[in-house]
Amino acid sequence: AENVTKIDGRAKADFALLSLQKFIVLHDAYQYFVDHYQLRQVGALSDKADYSHGAKNKSKLREAIKAGGVQCVISEQGDELSSSQQSLTRGAAVTLVTVDPLGRSVAMSDQAFLQFYQQTVEGFYTCLQGEGAEREGL
Repeated sequence: AENVTKIDGRAKADFALLSLQKFIVLHDAYQYFVDHYQLRQVGALSDKADYSHGAKNKSKLREAIKAGGVQCVISEQGDELSSSQQSLTRGAAVTLVTVDPLGRSVAMSDQAFLQFYQQTVEGFYTCLQGEGAEREGL
């Protein structure tokens, strides 16, 4: 049976192989997850309070994408991309991956947390691995 320890152990091993991959989040809500797995988040379009960081930040993030140092951008399920978010990724060779940080797509059950955690891990893995990524055991 799956448990948090198994999911976490497999995720640590998988993310270790992708430790050099950089990504951007549209909403800065993943600090603990990023720190736990030692991932390389290079920026966020908005902060925890949904406050946009402004034109200077957007320009910095766009330059990071243009320079080729960003593998992907993580957005959130249920949020339509705003025009500023679309302009960030338009014409860029980055993967856009949607995750569900609130677990809206997970049915309530005794396995809900494990499913939510697994989906979050899978979303980040897909983002860092690139489009069409597959992961053993998923």
